[in-house]
Amino acid sequence: MLPVVFTMGKVGSTSVRNALLRSGLVCFDVHSLKHTNPAANAQAWHQHARSLRDCGIMNADNVAFITLVREPVGRNLSGYFQNLKKWHPADMPTVEQAIEGFLRDYHHPLPGQWFQKQFKPFARFNVYEHAFDPETGYAVHRREGQPDVIVMRAELPDQAKADVLSEYYGRAVEITRDNTASAKDYSDLYRQAREPGRLPRAYVDEMYDTEYARHFWTGEEIEALRSQWTG
Repeated sequence: MLPVVFTMGKVGSTSVRNALLRSGLVCFDVHSLKHTNPAANAQAWHQHARSLRDCGIMNADNVAFITLVREPVGRNLSGYFQNLKKWHPADMPTVEQAIEGFLRDYHHPLPGQWFQKQFKPFARFNVYEHAFDPETGYAVHRREGQPDVIVMRAELPDQAKADVLSEYYGRAVEITRDNTASAKDYSDLYRQAREPGRLPRAYVDEMYDTEYARHFWTGEEIEALRSQWTG
């Protein structure tokens, strides 16, 4: 099956894509398949393929869509800091300014909307209609005549992700961590923003009171995450 890493941003897709490439597989990595998405967002390894949608690969039954999920508060905060210069072009903000800008400017519903708006129309798969065991942290859906779907939680250990992909593809896949915030120039500010009590309880509650959060995390895990952010 041709691997297509089709995920929302800031969920660890770069590490998965690179691992599949190192294993010798041709791999696509994309966050959107809409017509309006620039061809550059489809990191195709065939120069003639402008995007997955254009070359029709998404309609083939020899494709496996690999998608990852990350708890929404951490994902959103990571997404904001990834583009910090967009929001604060002049100077590095204080942590208070960064949090204020994050709450005011970021598109917070994205994790809860992505599967319905992006994934479902093209993968022809509604993740919420299929069971997911949070304790396992992944699910492999083999579908006759349609693309397979592999769903993994971002916080699943790299070795566990590698084991899932190695078993599925019948070859060794080794995952190493790439594109981490700790290596960025905003790493210290990002660490401060993640400290307990920085984010309002109302915001944290809103992010976890969603179908997305309840589907991929247990109630106990969600309560632990609430406490992690609110102190």
